[in-house]
Amino acid sequence: MIPANLLIALLKNWSNWKSFDIKAPKSRLNELLQIKVNLEKLQDESKVVETQITECKGGRRNKIDEEVDEINKKIKILEEKRSMLMSESLERGSKFSKLLLEAAAINEDILTTRRSLRSLLTCDGW
Repeated sequence: MIPANLLIALLKNWSNWKSFDIKAPKSRLNELLQIKVNLEKLQDESKVVETQITECKGGRRNKIDEEVDEINKKIKILEEKRSMLMSESLERGSKFSKLLLEAAAINEDILTTRRSLRSLLTCDGW
């Protein structure tokens, strides 16, 4: 690329070339100089944005990602605990049902035994 100071020097020295028609080359040099200035400005802006992107990646974004990861871990622990408690609840419900059936069977046996006892006590065969 042509250094900006060289372009500026050429533009200043055009006045020494009075015998030549320098409008077209001077216009072209002005255009090139403006493009160079714009390019340097855009490159500076690009560096600023790249720095901001780097800061964003390393700063607040990492903190947010860490917090999300921590929440996901807590959710996983809670889901595992919920699953375990639901399993225990089903097991207790099953055990409770078995105990109710066992109690009903024992009560039926008690009634049957009492009937048998009454039957023997009231029996005339003695």
